[in-house]
Amino acid sequence: MYNAPREAVEKLNHLCVTVGKERIEIPELHAGDIGVVAKLRDTHTNDTLSTKDHAIVLPKIPFPEPVITEAIEVKQRAKRRSSRPGCTSCTRKTRRFSTSTRASWGRR
Repeated sequence: MYNAPREAVEKLNHLCVTVGKERIEIPELHAGDIGVVAKLRDTHTNDTLSTKDHAIVLPKIPFPEPVITEAIEVKQRAKRRSSRPGCTSCTRKTRRFSTSTRASWGRR
């Protein structure tokens, strides 16, 4: 598969469809089918997958700005640094998640 917006080749290991919370592995999808693919290296929200011979870039879906704010406090000082990469990864992969550090939240 080819990720045209990022000009990257992706390897599909597990192609699935979902039925409720369950994933069912399938051999192929056809035009109009909705499927699930996990563990793609260079593909993120709003990227289009196609073949390299017929590269397609679909218009991006506009997502609303986040309206809920949550504070996360890591109790153990040693684990504070290990939690940051996970939050940074979520921020890169989806436009609906953002992170910030504020001194006014009373960090100890």
